Amino acid sequence: MPYGRSANSGRPGMFGRGLAPVADADAVVRCPPVTPGAIGTRTELGNALERPGWQVIDAYRSSRKSIAEARAKYPSDFLLHNGPGDAWRHFRWNFSMAKSMGAPTAQAFADAMR
Repeated sequence: MPYGRSANSGRPGMFGRGLAPVADADAVVRCPPVTPGAIGTRTELGNALERPGWQVIDAYRSSRKSIAEARAKYPSDFLLHNGPGDAWRHFRWNFSMAKSMGAPTAQAFADAMR
């Protein structure tokens, strides 16, 4: 069931932060389906070799800046692994790349495995 903001529901939703199921499908942002094997089928190096150099440099700089900002924003989450700081870092990195080089290219960088 899709989830969205509900100002007057009074019930915690999916993550206990005031989100409740919504009936209006137009108010919901849906994630695209993931094809099995689509994530992690390319290595970072393989992906980088197929891209223009400016995109590789931009993705690297964005990742370093995202790590620095996440550490400053979440100082108690030192390793930034599987916590709120890690989620924020991933969001910030993907948003920054999508803004500078487009969503499909950003997705290719984010889906690449080490």
